[in-house]
Amino acid sequence: MNDFDFLLQALFADQNNKALLTHNRVRAGSHAPASPTNLEILTEIWERIHPHRRLFITGDDIQVAANYASEQYSAQEMSDGERATFYLLGQALTAERDSLLIVDEPELHLHPSIIAKLWDEIESARSDCAFVFITHDLNFASSRACSKYVIGRYESTPTWDIELVEATKYFTEELTTLILGSRKPILFVEGAESSLDQAVYRCCYPEWTVIPRGSCEDVIHSVVTMRQNSSLTRVNLCRNRGRR
Repeated sequence: MNDFDFLLQALFADQNNKALLTHNRVRAGSHAPASPTNLEILTEIWERIHPHRRLFITGDDIQVAANYASEQYSAQEMSDGERATFYLLGQALTAERDSLLIVDEPELHLHPSIIAKLWDEIESARSDCAFVFITHDLNFASSRACSKYVIGRYESTPTWDIELVEATKYFTEELTTLILGSRKPILFVEGAESSLDQAVYRCCYPEWTVIPRGSCEDVIHSVVTMRQNSSLTRVNLCRNRGRR
């Protein structure tokens, strides 16, 4: 975020240039509609992501206000989440056309409930660009309609082993990513993510990656699926035979 002020300068420059272009066209007798500025596009998206806030943009300043309050505050006083949303939108909108945008940890400073929606908006606004996301957030990764890869091994040379994540008949992409990305042996257990079993098994087996799969039959299917997929055979697994 060290270049936040530089981003603001770029956004205001775009606004001023387009305003001048429109002014010159009108003076020349053209009544063609004005092109939207990046700040206008940013404002529309930002307010959809943060519906409880409003942006007020002039020729040289940005103010923010809550829907229920008349008092405004400077954009410099935004919360981390509001500021991160503004920054990510601004950087994406000011990028050169047909760019490749590499985003490291897109979940940083953002509430989980808005991450997928924000990047849906950004990808839609910059459909000319390609995106590469580097993330530890499996929920976010599963929300992207794209090819997914996991770094299986890293060495300081630097060398990476990168594997394509493919959904199987029984494992979703999210679960496959979790298994491939785990640095621990895998333990399939009965129960659900929200059940007490999950917490109990994690306490009893701290050196394992515990994955609840529902019923005993589901646990058995999970083990069979692991054995049938050669891309997962490098991961050790253990099947729990019962919860008691």
